Amino acid sequence: MSPAGITWIPYGEDAARVLADRLLARHEQDLPDLSRVDVLLPSLEAQTHFQTTLIDCAGQRGHPALLGPQISTLPLWTVSRFAPSQATPSPQVTGLMLVEALVPHQRLFGRANPWQVADALLNLFTLMSRQDTGPDETLADFETRLQQAYGGEALAPLSREARMVHTLWQAWREQLAAEGLADPQALYREALERAARHTSGTLYLVAPEALTPPEATCINRLRHEGRAEILLQGDTDSLAPVLAALEMEPTAPAPTDSAGDLVEQVFDTGETAPHLAERARRFAERVAVSPLTDRLATYAAPDAEQHARAIDVQTRLWLNEGKQHIGIVTDDRRLARRVRALLERAGLVLSDSAGWLLSTTSAAATLERWLECIEQDFSWQPLMDVLKSPFVFPATARDQALKTVYRLENDVIRHENVGRGLTRYQAALRRRAGRLPDWGHRGTQAAEALLNRLQRAAAPLVALHARPGQAVAHNYLEALQLSLERLGLARGLSEDPAGQRILETLTSMTQAAGDRDVRLDWAGFRTWLGRALEGAHFRPATQPGPVMLLSLPQARLLRFDALVLAGLDREHLPGREPAEVFFNNRVRRELGLPGWEDHLRRRQLGFRSLLESAPRVLLTWQAEDVDEPILPSPWVEAIEAFHILAYGQGLADPHLPRLSRDPRTRVGAPQPAPLP
Repeated sequence: MSPAGITWIPYGEDAARVLADRLLARHEQDLPDLSRVDVLLPSLEAQTHFQTTLIDCAGQRGHPALLGPQISTLPLWTVSRFAPSQATPSPQVTGLMLVEALVPHQRLFGRANPWQVADALLNLFTLMSRQDTGPDETLADFETRLQQAYGGEALAPLSREARMVHTLWQAWREQLAAEGLADPQALYREALERAARHTSGTLYLVAPEALTPPEATCINRLRHEGRAEILLQGDTDSLAPVLAALEMEPTAPAPTDSAGDLVEQVFDTGETAPHLAERARRFAERVAVSPLTDRLATYAAPDAEQHARAIDVQTRLWLNEGKQHIGIVTDDRRLARRVRALLERAGLVLSDSAGWLLSTTSAAATLERWLECIEQDFSWQPLMDVLKSPFVFPATARDQALKTVYRLENDVIRHENVGRGLTRYQAALRRRAGRLPDWGHRGTQAAEALLNRLQRAAAPLVALHARPGQAVAHNYLEALQLSLERLGLARGLSEDPAGQRILETLTSMTQAAGDRDVRLDWAGFRTWLGRALEGAHFRPATQPGPVMLLSLPQARLLRFDALVLAGLDREHLPGREPAEVFFNNRVRRELGLPGWEDHLRRRQLGFRSLLESAPRVLLTWQAEDVDEPILPSPWVEAIEAFHILAYGQGLADPHLPRLSRDPRTRVGAPQPAPLP
């Protein structure tokens, strides 16, 4: 029996349907009014699936429409409903404030890059504040706590590490208070305390993967008072921290079918579990025929292009079979973009929830190449990339402008053998015009006007780049904005969705700089800009379609007719353990901070749940890169090894390698009509 207020859901069941049935049964007397019910999902991507399922279940009960419930995530619901209206710093403000706070304490981190130190500190401070385990009031107490975490040894580096974190934590808090800003995590903790006292109605928390101590305190109080129900989906190992936070014993339900039972045996790595070969032998004795036949297959691609082609072909095969809801789940964004391009070439509409980093868009690439022009004295490669970009010239004048760019590249840069320098390009242009009178007066004028325009656009940035010392942060942004306007790039970016996000990011950076007296050199400015673009995501506007492109966390709780889990190499699943700047993994665990083991649990939980989220699943990875072998995820290796030990054969798809190489499966342009 599960404790009161907690429901366990097996991996193979649809959590959205279980929740819908549970919710409708409990609130039957209130139907169709569910406005006093709040449903908190692990991610907003599961919202549509739950809403559709709830309406379907309600319709079967004679209620074709419902009022409510409110659907959100635990952090969003808590902050929007219970947090006081207090200003919090944006990511750009946070980074700049931390760098500013570091300046008086540079002796603590020596010659280390202040931006890297700021990033590491911000991650650490966020975790500490979220877990409510910040540094002690005094440095001595904090050193003692760290010394205990390190095993009681008194180490000189430990004292230095403790002093740095404690000093900079205090400086950071003072900086926030001085500017009237609230730490977002502290605000969240305060909102959780209010939620525990003032929540009315009924709260349903669905499939939490982790709970911080403040979250657990809030949820446990609501549950014990009958104001909240929790639905868990997973296994006891993956959910061990959640179970501890909820103060309950592990009671995970049994698998729903033999396929789920097989996966359960693969991942049963407890201390008392037999080794893999013994588990496989026992399972084969119980289940004579593999339950994964026609249900789960694997594909190891020889290269990146064949990897994307195989996913493209398999997706279209499933669509031809009549499958209406297909998922492609991967954390390899380069692979995702190539797959998207292939499927769109076939005329398919994709719903891309994952998007990609703003820094990887073509709009950001054009901005980067323009800054490289400033740094490299207009070397011809970045210069040509900028001038040939669709963002620089308006569509009405693009054809004529590209003719001028062509003449500049071929007649001046190549034939005159000039590789960099605007003044050198201008001099070579004049020499060529004087030497070849028939070369074309109008073309010469257009090329000269283009070079003059580049020189005028670059001037504000060139002045800062050539400056030997530092400048105030907002000076760089003002110069960049003026440069983009003179170049015409600002207008081009404003007409592109990704470009608009870049302009919004620059505006946010300008607001963050404000009248703040943070001084940066050119390298510092470039680092700040790079961090801002790396930290922002771009999601292209898409229409609902039969194919969804998702990351692993976004796919939690979703159900599919067929599913591709792609890019399953060790680099992406589970990923590499990060090298922490402050405190090793053991010390973080002793301080109550989540560590690498917690990350592995959440990744395995997401992977496990997806294996049983569709009747057809394909696992793919790239096996080689430039003749170097790439190892698959250890979890994929475990499934393959178990199946071979149990049934004497692997799970490799026998047809996909041939189909993905067959030219007849490729989508091409229609054959043109024959010429008369």
